Amino acid sequence: GKGQVISPCEFDSVGRFVNGVCKVIVNGKEGLINNNGKIIGEIKYEELNMPKPFGCNYPRYKYKTLLDYYAPHELLKQGLIRVIYNEKVGLIDLQGKEYFEEPIENK
Repeated sequence: GKGQVISPCEFDSVGRFVNGVCKVIVNGKEGLINNNGKIIGEIKYEELNMPKPFGCNYPRYKYKTLLDYYAPHELLKQGLIRVIYNEKVGLIDLQGKEYFEEPIENK
């Protein structure tokens, strides 16, 4: 699937970022990488040549995605991505439609 990040951003079947440009946050610093791990802007890796999905922000950088190495792969196959927004965990699809639980104060 494709989601609009800066350019179309694609993931493979195990959740690895494979195409496009992704905004990441590493050690509190923001930067951009492409799918080959080439750094575009200021950013540092914890391990050389091992870009990891510390945070890839989806539409208008509103969300921080949760790309761990376990849970999201089946979701990605369905075009859904787990995100954190306003301290809530939810899902967005690749068109940016949100699937969040209602905030506690609205119940």
